[in-house]
Amino acid sequence: TLEYSIRFIVPVEQALRLYAERAKALGYTKVNEKLDKEALQLVESGQDVEPGVNHLYVKIERCSDLNSRLPDRQPSPYVVYKFYDFDDYDTIVINNSCNPEFSDNKSFKVAMSDDLDNYLKAGELEFYVFDDSQESGDLSFLGLAKVPLMELAHNNAIRGPYEIRLPDGATNGSISVNLRW
Repeated sequence: TLEYSIRFIVPVEQALRLYAERAKALGYTKVNEKLDKEALQLVESGQDVEPGVNHLYVKIERCSDLNSRLPDRQPSPYVVYKFYDFDDYDTIVINNSCNPEFSDNKSFKVAMSDDLDNYLKAGELEFYVFDDSQESGDLSFLGLAKVPLMELAHNNAIRGPYEIRLPDGATNGSISVNLRW
């Protein structure tokens, strides 16, 4: 007979959850890289051209200088946004990082219309940043960045860092995005 015991540094449930999140994140990364390369190849080859249809490419590059809503903790941020009449889109969670590198790519195929033109001229794309490590809704919200879309209406790319603001108006870091047709 052999008796032994195993002691995990991290509880088994937490280890399994972290492993599942990591596997999911790696899957998203590979899918995003593949979709971005395929889309770029189509555009460069001219095969992507459909009359009255455009592809908007949204890239969330990174967030900088994020602070958790609780002291002495690093957030586990992710970003959620909704473009036009498409479903909400959320990025992967980057665990324990005040400066997460997302490199998240998303493509939206949109038919050009007066409604879309009005949306681009008057609208903003709102990027909501959340902390996945916080269970409380109030504490999980890290802020909101608003990106005016007017430049897209004139076929110009939008690129740069935008301030992330809390409901009280305080700044909580920035988000770097790139939007182009």
